[in-house]
Amino acid sequence: MTADSRSLSYLDDREFTIIGVERKDYDENKGIKITTKEEFDIQGEKVSKFHTTRQAIVGKFLNDAGEPTTLYNAINQPDNSLKVKIFKRKSASDEEYFDLDQC
Repeated sequence: MTADSRSLSYLDDREFTIIGVERKDYDENKGIKITTKEEFDIQGEKVSKFHTTRQAIVGKFLNDAGEPTTLYNAINQPDNSLKVKIFKRKSASDEEYFDLDQC
């Protein structure tokens, strides 16, 4: 947990609208912090900022070099947003991972 955001895992299986994205690395891992249009009650606190280092999700917003993707830049334009939901998927090697789908 960081001071101003909570883990994105709190929003697993929920729909939410991303209105901002910024890079937020954790230790040696590339990560992002997203701001949601909605506020969620997380452990009795209203929260609208969430961080993650989940590779499939981070990869939508940062390329392999850690630079912002087209989607990252688009969401950060005024009045832009993206309604999404987190889904659990299985990889080709049958391992589970989390990813975002547009709603």
